[in-house]
Amino acid sequence: MVDSFFSNARAVSQENYLLGKDRLYRMIDCETAEEAYKILLESGFGNGTAGSCADFESLISAETQKFRSFLDETCVNGAFKSFLLIKNDYHNAEAFIRSKYLNVRAEDFTVQDGLIEKNVLKEYVLSDKYDSLPKSLKAALINIDEAFVNGNSSGFYVSSEIKKALYAEYKRICKGDLKKILEVKADAVNVGAVLRSDNYEQAKKNFVLGGSILEATLKRLSEAPEDQLKSLAKDIKSELDIVSAVEEVIEGKPLTELEREADGYALKYFKKFKYSADGDYPYMLYCYYKLNEIDNVRIIMVGLLNGIDKNEIKRRLRETYER
Repeated sequence: MVDSFFSNARAVSQENYLLGKDRLYRMIDCETAEEAYKILLESGFGNGTAGSCADFESLISAETQKFRSFLDETCVNGAFKSFLLIKNDYHNAEAFIRSKYLNVRAEDFTVQDGLIEKNVLKEYVLSDKYDSLPKSLKAALINIDEAFVNGNSSGFYVSSEIKKALYAEYKRICKGDLKKILEVKADAVNVGAVLRSDNYEQAKKNFVLGGSILEATLKRLSEAPEDQLKSLAKDIKSELDIVSAVEEVIEGKPLTELEREADGYALKYFKKFKYSADGDYPYMLYCYYKLNEIDNVRIIMVGLLNGIDKNEIKRRLRETYER
């Protein structure tokens, strides 16, 4: 039977196969995407399953499946496994509900299985059989059904309802360290909603549960004149750099840095326990190393294929493993 000692040992041993920051930077410094792709193949990323540079997503898919198999074989922390995987269920449910009402091909938008097999989830959604689904997802799908029947729905409404349901489920399962990770993720969503919206009522429709920033604070941020935004942002206690997010909005830029911070926070948090053998810390740290590595490979390959400035690619990278 797998226990924490075994899963931690397996995770630590897997760190030897991570690409690491040096190799990722070597990829960025390549003259072409083809050269960077060769580095992936030589490292064994994705088992070299793709045939050309343009097929890098096939490598990512294979590497993601390898990681999923690792989770299934070794994870003893059910809440942590759920935290990593349930977003796939909600993403896939959104794809199926869109196909139900918006005449889109769901398979073009689904991702790998979460905790529920895709074919099972598809049957649930298309036949209105929601009772076996998480309570928050069931409620969201019922709301979406009713909205479409009444002619009051849209693609934006579907995404909003599914995201709010996902964070409600996150809030239900997250305790301890995971609760701290969730707070940052939710704060980023809520601050982003405020800074992107024209008014507070519009922003509020997109708020999610689980954040640490009080709604009253978000309301003040939403209603503050532009020349007071930075001052107000400085007073908000958060792991996020909200001042920089405000500056991006004032300059008319997308909230790239806010999203990068939120995506990278989990690894940054668990790195504090790098030399701790307590609990599941070695295991959780490795998992975020691997997840961020997969994200970084996609960022680099997309950047190189589209001729994005190398310094900009480096700026977009998530926290990663350093040897």
